Amino acid sequence: MMKRLREFLPTGILVLLAVLAALFMFARYTVYPWTRFGQVRAFVIEVAPRVSARVVEVAVTDNQRVKQGDLLFRLYKKPYELDLSLAQRKLQLARQQVAQLEAAIDFADAVVAEKKAAVTSAEGKVAEVEA
Repeated sequence: MMKRLREFLPTGILVLLAVLAALFMFARYTVYPWTRFGQVRAFVIEVAPRVSARVVEVAVTDNQRVKQGDLLFRLYKKPYELDLSLAQRKLQLARQQVAQLEAAIDFADAVVAEKKAAVTSAEGKVAEVEA
């Protein structure tokens, strides 16, 4: 039995290596297909904006070479313009509220100064009466 195993071992190893090489080449071809005339580097490159919006214009064509900074598509701007104007209104309202609160603080400071002056005056009168 050992003799028979020794006879088939080299053949088995060669068959196993051939199968592994065939699997490797198949996997490589499916990932990086090629012909004598060229090689495919990417089938489809997915492009997505960082925001969700409707695409209103595509500025590139099929198989066009693009480089960094090229315009690919335009998005529908109205919702973002409305959000911007709403945020600007909220900012304006917040600034008005800050101004009102600062005016209230100034008024309260004036009242405190007036009361301190009244206290100082009263203490002077008390000292005058005691003397």
